[in-house]
Amino acid sequence: CEKRIEKTLKKIDGVTEAEWDQESGNVTVKFDPEKTNQEALELAVAKAGHATKNHEADEENHADLPKCCREGFQKHTD
Repeated sequence: CEKRIEKTLKKIDGVTEAEWDQESGNVTVKFDPEKTNQEALELAVAKAGHATKNHEADEENHADLPKCCREGFQKHTD
């Protein structure tokens, strides 16, 4: 899962680094704010099938993830 998220983020123009922290479950991203922003980063991760703080995972792509990546999946309720 971490490699998929890192790879997704690194494809975005302006992203220079993306590193997943397994213990916290968060990813640290370094990017050029003149080329991209947090919204674009979160949308890319959600499109890849992983929920973010502000976006639901794309359900079709989420369903294609390995079982370990689907566990703990929750839809946003707000």
